[in-house]
Amino acid sequence: MGTAASVDNSVTVNSELAKVLNMSDGNLAKAANNLNRDINRIIPKTPRGSLDATSIKDEERESVYEVLDSAKRLAEHSYDMSWGYYKKTVDGESVCHADELLLETKKLADDFPDVQPPPRCNLPEGASIEQLASLAYFKGDKLLKPLEIIIQEAGGEYKRGPRKKEGRIKEKMKEYDGDFARIVDLERATGVFDSVDDMNQAISLLRDASHRGEIIIRRCKDRFGNPCSNGYRDVQMNIELDGFIGELQLNLRKIIDVKKEAHIVYEVERVLKNE
Repeated sequence: MGTAASVDNSVTVNSELAKVLNMSDGNLAKAANNLNRDINRIIPKTPRGSLDATSIKDEERESVYEVLDSAKRLAEHSYDMSWGYYKKTVDGESVCHADELLLETKKLADDFPDVQPPPRCNLPEGASIEQLASLAYFKGDKLLKPLEIIIQEAGGEYKRGPRKKEGRIKEKMKEYDGDFARIVDLERATGVFDSVDDMNQAISLLRDASHRGEIIIRRCKDRFGNPCSNGYRDVQMNIELDGFIGELQLNLRKIIDVKKEAHIVYEVERVLKNE
């Protein structure tokens, strides 16, 4: 949530958010650190270090929701500012070509619609988590390598994500009636771009690779054109290789910088929902 050092006057700040910022001298990064510190202080941890909502004391539950609400407001504000950076204009002319990016992400989503339910890996009905993990082990590297090459060719930074832990896989699998084969982000990576033009280039290269049959894009979520309720944006694609499906995200640096600090908000909401 610390993508900028201070508040941009062009972004509206409501009274509740103003209180949070005033306590941090208007510094977004400092405000984010303070709120994350408060969350870690009042929400217990399991022996493995994850948040444990079931152990929150009743007398502290109201404080948890107050801090969470403040953190959500700050995240929304920071995402607005980060996207605003890429939409800035000089003398009425776009500087960063954000409108062109929106056209490209829409084309990609139109070509590869966000189907529901999501695609599934090529596993038999009733497949186990071990079978999914085995497929990822043998296919993951081969799936992601050409994506890494494309990201770097476009001038982006390639970041391979950690493999989901068993507990999170089982939790997510409940959304798909127990079908482990619907978990299509066990292997995942992100392309991070410093400029809109570089990200547009990556989208073009990915589409060309798909047309040549070098990669198979199964679906795309355009969260630049349709951002999350908190203002977070990215492009998510599911790519298939030999029956195994992984995930590739494309994003801009300033949005990723906010996400690093705002992620704890997502974690808290998730554990509260599932307690």
